[in-house]
Amino acid sequence: MAAPPVRPPLRGRLRLPGAGGRARRRRRLAVAAALLAFLAVLAVRARPPSALLRAPRQYQLAALIDRQQADIADLRRQLAGLQAGADRLRRADLGTQKGRLSLDDLLRQAGLEAGTAAVRGPAVRVVLDDSTRTSAPNLNDLVIHSQDVQAVINALWRSGAEAVAVNGQRVVATSAVECIGNTLLLDGSVYSPPYVVVGI
Repeated sequence: MAAPPVRPPLRGRLRLPGAGGRARRRRRLAVAAALLAFLAVLAVRARPPSALLRAPRQYQLAALIDRQQADIADLRRQLAGLQAGADRLRRADLGTQKGRLSLDDLLRQAGLEAGTAAVRGPAVRVVLDDSTRTSAPNLNDLVIHSQDVQAVINALWRSGAEAVAVNGQRVVATSAVECIGNTLLLDGSVYSPPYVVVGI
């Protein structure tokens, strides 16, 4: 009996039928899963977390102004309560006449600095309004800006005014005058032209 022929050893990889197709499918599946995960992360990061952040910027600013005006109204109510308390203390028996006078002086000075004390005397009234012209080389020259109002306020302070108000709103050292579009934001309250600046 003859011996079966000897086959030479196999070199390289041994491939079973169908094994290459399964590996390709696994690679395709892994790439598809990675792509889906990437798209899911992009979708989550691209969407703002709240409806307020998705709102247009003008609505965000309007909501901010509304919240600030509500805060200001609350602070004004607190101020009225504090002023009433200070008036009660002033009327109460505070001891000697000298002590009462120094307390009154301190309260009067604090009221002037805070813009809560009424001031009387000769006044200067300046009215700032947008131009009635419709064209100019620079259209910004036709409208009143916050820096224009600020310049008038600063000129009144430098001239010795004890109190300054814009459209009835007292201006103190910590007041902020800002331009919001074609309106003026002064300590959280919004004003439109004409701006009436009074210095006493």
